[in-house]
Amino acid sequence: MTTGDINPDELWIGGKIAKNFELKNAHINQGKKKTISELKKVISKNLGVTESKPTSNR
Repeated sequence: MTTGDINPDELWIGGKIAKNFELKNAHINQGKKKTISELKKVISKNLGVTESKPTSNR
């Protein structure tokens, strides 16, 4: 049953907990790093900014 509180395509779930979810149109990944990476891309696109890559100090 859904209450409509959260639009599934705006829901991002990653990591071990993701295996317990089956929501149509939600962004669900077993890996939390992949979830974070994908979400950062969407946020950057929506804000109209380019995603910066970390630089090594070595």
